[in-house]
Amino acid sequence: MNQASIPPPIQSLLAERGVVQIDCVPPGFSGAAVYRCRCADESVWALKQWPRDTAAERVDQVHRIICHANRSGCEFVPCPAPWSPSLPDQRFQLTADQVATERLLGTRRTVAERHWERLPWLPGGPLASDASLRQIQAGAAAISRFHHAAANLGAQAHVAPAVVARLKRLEELQQVIPRLVPEVVPDGGPLPRSLLQAGCQLVNREWPQVRKRLSETLGRHAQQSTWTQYVLRDVHREHLYFQKNQVSGLIDFDAIRIDTPLTDLARWGTEFVIESQSPNAVWESVMAGWREGWSSEGRVVIRDDFRLMQDLYRASIWISLANWLDWILIQHRRFSAEPEKIAARVRLLVRGAEKEIS
Repeated sequence: MNQASIPPPIQSLLAERGVVQIDCVPPGFSGAAVYRCRCADESVWALKQWPRDTAAERVDQVHRIICHANRSGCEFVPCPAPWSPSLPDQRFQLTADQVATERLLGTRRTVAERHWERLPWLPGGPLASDASLRQIQAGAAAISRFHHAAANLGAQAHVAPAVVARLKRLEELQQVIPRLVPEVVPDGGPLPRSLLQAGCQLVNREWPQVRKRLSETLGRHAQQSTWTQYVLRDVHREHLYFQKNQVSGLIDFDAIRIDTPLTDLARWGTEFVIESQSPNAVWESVMAGWREGWSSEGRVVIRDDFRLMQDLYRASIWISLANWLDWILIQHRRFSAEPEKIAARVRLLVRGAEKEIS
């Protein structure tokens, strides 16, 4: 999507806010479009178009959650800014009970059934995949602070939805895996043929044992309740920004839903674990950071061994790899992300799966 895809009503609102330059940001996997907007006063904003078919109520829900987290002390979580010039951006410094629902909804603008938001442009950038244990721990502590802030929006003991969803997908993939054979990989496609063939061979060879093992471990978790609340559900390495070794921003809130906080920790640790020679040390840093982020008063008690976190990680590696192969080779989906970025994700998952069986 290019700048010309911004509809005139949104362009007019940007002009009212003093925007003088708009640059497209390379797309990710979600289907959203993001632009970098520079204003005449040198301030910089991010303009986002939500993925197609996202309900307006869903956008409003996410805005309420992230604004609540920001007001609760998570300054690295950006608040969507209001579109109307009559509502000052500083209104988000008000307390929770001063921000009326109808005013908060002014953070969304809908044109031709597509929803737009405006957020502060966050400084810094993501950690390298070989980040230090201290940096990984700092990231987990920031995620934990978000959990702490969002906990009073509704939390209770339930079977983790992440467990239920993964068990369901394991069964669905039983019909998909036999079709993921090297012969279905086309010549001359946008992704390296050797990479897709390696992924197919790996999944086909290991799936019977992997499915049995994952079904057993996740099945045990499905018999247990755990703490559930609003969590991010998609906090990969690229989604948490650092500046001078301090967390400076969190991006991409499209996946926020009720689930166990451990699913966020599993996501956060994934790439670091795959690239590390000492995966146990990475998990220990993630766990230490999560504990650090909760205040001593009212802290949630989760099983100390964090076995669920690691089991979610293992299941996600194999299911995600199978999903990408299914989307690319069977469903022939089209993605907004560049082929190089998709190939990097598949390559990472192949390495993670190989590491699990080595």
